[in-house]
This record gives sequence, C-alpha cells and structure tokens, in this order.
Amino acid sequence: CEGIVWPWVLGLLVVLTVGCLPLLQSRCRAFGSSRAAASLLVVGVMIGQGVTCIQALEAIRQLEIAWIEPLESWLSFLSLLSFDLEIIGLSCYVSSQVGSMYLCALLSFPIFVFSTWVVFRLGSAVASQIWQSGSTPDTGNLWNIHLLLLVSLYTGLSLMVFMPFECRGNPAGIATLVLHPQVICGDYDHNMLLLLAVVGVLVYPLAIFAALVRITWKYPTWLSSSKGIETLQQFRIIFGKFKPERFYYCLLITGSNLVIAIIPVVLLPLPVIQVSAMCCVLWLKQVALCFLWPWKDEIANWTDLLLSGGLLLLLNLAAPLMNLSHQTHSLGILMVVVAVSLPVVLCCGAIFYLACRLLNSGSYAAFLSHHKGSSGVLCRHLKLVMKKVNPRANVFYDADNLVDLTDLFQIIQSDVKCMVVVLSPGLFGSPWCTGEICTAFAGDVPIVVVAADGYTAPDYDEVNMIVSNWPDLHRHTLVNYGFDEEIVKTAFAYLHRVQVFDLSRSQSLETQESTALKVATAAFRLPEQVASPPSPTSGRGVCVLVCGGSPATSHEAVSACLILQMQLQVRLRVPTIFIQKAPEVTAAGGAACLVVVLTKGLLEDPDFGGIIMAKPNLKRLVLSDGTFAFPRAYFKRIADSPPSGCQEQADIDDFVVTAAFQSLCMHIALLWTPQGSEGLMIQQLNQICHRIGDVESTMLTDAGESPKSDRIGLEHSFASSRSTPGDRGLVRDGREDRPPELMEKPPFRGKDTAEDAEREEMVSVRF
Repeated sequence: CEGIVWPWVLGLLVVLTVGCLPLLQSRCRAFGSSRAAASLLVVGVMIGQGVTCIQALEAIRQLEIAWIEPLESWLSFLSLLSFDLEIIGLSCYVSSQVGSMYLCALLSFPIFVFSTWVVFRLGSAVASQIWQSGSTPDTGNLWNIHLLLLVSLYTGLSLMVFMPFECRGNPAGIATLVLHPQVICGDYDHNMLLLLAVVGVLVYPLAIFAALVRITWKYPTWLSSSKGIETLQQFRIIFGKFKPERFYYCLLITGSNLVIAIIPVVLLPLPVIQVSAMCCVLWLKQVALCFLWPWKDEIANWTDLLLSGGLLLLLNLAAPLMNLSHQTHSLGILMVVVAVSLPVVLCCGAIFYLACRLLNSGSYAAFLSHHKGSSGVLCRHLKLVMKKVNPRANVFYDADNLVDLTDLFQIIQSDVKCMVVVLSPGLFGSPWCTGEICTAFAGDVPIVVVAADGYTAPDYDEVNMIVSNWPDLHRHTLVNYGFDEEIVKTAFAYLHRVQVFDLSRSQSLETQESTALKVATAAFRLPEQVASPPSPTSGRGVCVLVCGGSPATSHEAVSACLILQMQLQVRLRVPTIFIQKAPEVTAAGGAACLVVVLTKGLLEDPDFGGIIMAKPNLKRLVLSDGTFAFPRAYFKRIADSPPSGCQEQADIDDFVVTAAFQSLCMHIALLWTPQGSEGLMIQQLNQICHRIGDVESTMLTDAGESPKSDRIGLEHSFASSRSTPGDRGLVRDGREDRPPELMEKPPFRGKDTAEDAEREEMVSVRF
C-alpha cells in the first residue's frame, strides 16, 4: 500500500486537465482558435479510440484463454480502464470486501464528473479575477468532454457492472465469481452484488444506450429546425466527429462495444463459441468501418482501422492457447458452418442482385416534369423536400436520372407511379415536356400539378393554338412517338381540371415550404403530412446567412438560395437562414458568415445593397450560379442611389456604396448550380463547406459594433484594393477616415474614363 502512489497522481492530473481544458479554450487565444479546437477534437477522438481498444482488450482477457507472460501482466495493468480499482490500491483506504470495492467502482465515474466540475468552477472564479471579467465560461465544452469520456469508457463501464454475473464452477462443485474466487455464487454477499449490478446495468449500459438511440433517432428532425440545432449543440461531440451522412455511426460503435462486453458473461460456459463470437463482432466492426469510412478526419479512419485490425490479429494469434480438450465437437461444427456459408452467401448475393435489377430497381415514386429554364432549380427544391418526407422514395429528376433521351417516355409508361407537373413559362413550348404529360395522361399515371411563378393558365382558344404555333420539327417529334394534336389538347385541358398547388416564390419561406410538403404528400399518397419544423428565419443564434435571391430579379435564384440554406444547415449542423432584407442581418446578431450567391440581376435589387451594408465586416463567401453578369450600363445608377435597407444612414455617400459592391470583387466565386446533377451539387457543397470552415468559433456579437466602425472597415477594405502599400495611411476629413488617394480622386462610377472602363473590365473577368 505504501508504494502505490502513481495511479492517484495520474488521476489527479486527469481531473485537473479535464476541468481546466474548457477554461483554456475560452480564455487562451492559442487554444480558442478554430484550428486549435479542431486539432484538439481530432486528438480527443484518437485518444477515445485508443481507450475503447484497451477496454476491448480487457474483454478479450476475460475469455477462456491461457495467456502467457509478459502479455498477461500487460493486460492486467490495462484493466484500470475497466474500473478495476484494486490496481490502484483502493483496498488500503476502504474495506477490502468485494461489495465495498464494487460500490466504489460504480460511483467512480460520477465522482470524477463532480471533481472536474469543481475544478472548472474554481478555475472560472480565479480566471475572472485575473482577467477582470464578470462573464462565466460556457459549460458546454465541459459537458461535451464528459460525453466523449462516457462514450469512450462505455465498454469498461459495461464490463464493470456485468462482473457479478460471471459465475464459473470449480472442481469442488462450487460456483464462484471469475474475478473474485472468494465469493461463492448464491450466498448473501453475491446476492448483494447482484442487487447493485442490476442498478448499475440500468444506470450505465441500458440508460446510455437508450439515450443514444433517442438522440440519433431525433437527429434528422432536430437538424431541420433552429431549436433542434440548439439542442444538437449539446451533443456535437457525438455527431460532429463523423461525416454528416454517417451521423449514426456512434450508435453502431456503442452497440458493438455493448456486445463485446456481454460476450464474456453470456457465453462463459462455451469457450469456443465465446472466442468465435468475439472474432465475428470485431470482423463486422471492421467491415462496417471500411464500408462507411465514417470519421470526418482521414487520420481517424486509419487509426480506427489499425486498432480494430490489431485486436482481430491478437485474437487470432491467441486462439491456439485455448484448451480444446472438451471442445473439439463444437469447434468442428463452427468450422463446417463457416465453410458452408461461403457458397451460400455467394448465391444469395447473386439472387438479390438479379431481383433488384429485374423487379423494382427502376421504379420511381414520382417524376418531376418541368421546363429546365424556368423551373429547374424549383424542381430540385421539390425533390429535396420529397426526400425529407420519404427518404426511401426514388424521385426522377432529369439531371440525376436521365441517361438516354429516347428512353424518357418508356420510363414514364412502365416505371413511374406519379407525375408532378410544374407549370411554368415555356413548358408548353417544349416537345419533350409535352410528350411527358401526354404519356402520363395516356397511361393513366396519376398527375399532381404545381403552378409556379409567372405561369398564366391558357384559355380554350389558346390551348387550341398551342400545337398550331409550334415549329414543324416539334410537331414531327411528337408524331414520331404517337401523339397527335387531339391528345395534346386533351392532356393540356386535363391539367387545368385537377387540383393545382400554387407555389409562388414571392411568398414567405414558411409558406413555400408548407406548399412543397403538400405537393410531396399528394405525390406519395400519404395522409395529411404534419408540417416539419420550419427552417430558422431569424434569431441571434443564427451562424450562417445566405443571400442573393429576390423575387424582384429572379425566381429561380430564390430557389437556389433556399436549397443552399437547407444543405448548409444539414452539413454544418448550425442554424442557417435565407435573408432578403437588411434588418434580418441586424437581427441575426450571432452570425459568423455571409454566403452571397451572385445571380442574374442581383445588383439591380436595392435590398441587396442594404444587406451588404448592414454588416460589412462579416466574413463572406461569394458563389455564382452561372447566370450572373457584371453590370455595366446600370452600375452608375446603382452607385448613385443609397440602398433602401439603410435609410437610417442617409449620410452615406457614393464612395461607401461603391465600396460595398466592389468589396465583392476581392473574392473568388465558387460555383453553385443546383439545377445540375446531384453528384455535381455534392462536390460543390463540399467545397463551400470547406471554405466556410468552423463557423462556431467565429461567431460575432453586436457588442461594441456601430455604424461608424462598420463604415470605416468597409472604406479601408476598399482603399486597400486600390492603394499601394506605401500610401494606405488615413487622413481625417471631418466625418470619417479616408485613404489619401480618395481625397483627390472621385470613387469609381462605371466607364466615366478609360481607366475606369479598364478597371471594370478587370473586375468582370474576376467574376
């Protein structure tokens, strides 16, 4: 007892480190930066993987294997992580009875959590006195560290609580505990241990796993609402370390760790089955890792692969150390099962593949018929909403699913269960859209009709004139597929006799989302769809703002921005809103990034100038949808008129307005084309999310901001793009600071001079 000191010193260091780490992240700039936070998270994940691997070694140590030295001593030393408190000499300070030691093991993790919380509170009080700050550091970081430790130590906690259930007979005919042979199973001491074990199982393995199941189940729902995003922030350590599409992997890891802890208990009388089951679990875990590749950081995937592979290799090497004198029959049965299963698995895979290819692999729950130019982006938005209503539904969108144009009408005839026709300008002028509608009408395919912006229903005479006004090439195309003029007129007339869903992108975002949900419900023939929580529209907890679309300039741009808002919120796991007015920027005081989507006619929208001027110092990311054209003839008019969203700043001169637009020229725009294929959209989203980075660590507040400081920052940014390094000093002119060269030269206003025209051409090329 006198020599066992180092475990206590190590435990004290761990408590101090865990309690002080959140303080370092909030007070120390080196630890609080986004790069440092991301690096610490990766290191924490790797440490958690190592801890989980060591606890799996403890489960393997309890198998019926005759371990040899020095491996047996090394495994015994690592048993500390499975809450074996005898290794630290706890019996020197408390009763050496097994019941007392077991109770201390059950209370060890709560005591650790309480100790770190006390250290955190004391450290916060000392830090507030040193830095003379009355603010208290956020306890969210400490909470996430505790969650990481709880998930990492799950195997050890499970092994600890299952210990009283491991009873094994001895030659004397008496059953005793495996780890404590002095305790006879069935006597009073063992019954007390069983009572504590039942409480421990309910508190640790079952409660933790049930809570994790509920959190994972609610994750997609929480991700679509602002309040749900705030809830997910409390569990970001569980989901944030995995890729967005692999958010469920933590549940898979926890489930496999629970099975690893149960195997030594349930299969104790069957050593061969015990080792075989452990091999199967480790093998399945490794297969899932290779198939999903879930970790967000590449190094974490490789370390997990190496650790799981090392465990499997160790178990295979230890298999010859088993005593198989009475287990040869069971081993032979297992080997026969494995040998027979190989061709069976091959045949089942081939049958499954053929069944998927020949039966239902090509069926589509809905087909989106639309005019690409006027409603292509809108249909992408509708498809995303449909996938949210029914994730398993296969929705046909031409950019994603159409390979050969000649197969289009055959797909509608044989593989489509419902057609969604989006009425928009130009639809009736397209022979392919007309053929889609006629094919669905002739084949009795259910049709759901959506009327988009700018569409006006034709009267009877206009319907009769539609085909007559077509070029000969269009008419011949339809005739070749068996559609005459009467079928076309009848199909068009039918579209205006069914229920039509009006989806106007001039309406509020909530109304658009509600209409899209009704369309999805009607297409899938579901009961009245309960509206999902609307996307956040305002609030100080918003982290990312998206702007660039306005019904006054382009309806498709509104849909493009809505799609971007939905996808960024899912991938970044932070509240994201689509803004159209300057006051919305001011209301989102916690915004960390402004994503600007350059669309057709964007700079003609006066509200866009107000958005840019509302927070000039906000981090920006510039995108382009491919339709943006740099303004030439009307740029002077835009610069001369102050933005409507900043009427309270009536004294803003032409220089500041011009600088607001020219500041966008300093960014290299990324492409954002949601009307393209899904694979291309995913690649673009990956680039956008990578460019945005960690928005949580750069969240801004309104404290200390003022219109003057914003204007000075904007003017200085504009001046830096025009002045040389030697003349960037500021001269006071009575109102604010201005660069010296702008005191002598009016701001850029279009093609007033040859030099200005050349500069405009250069900026246009940059876009």
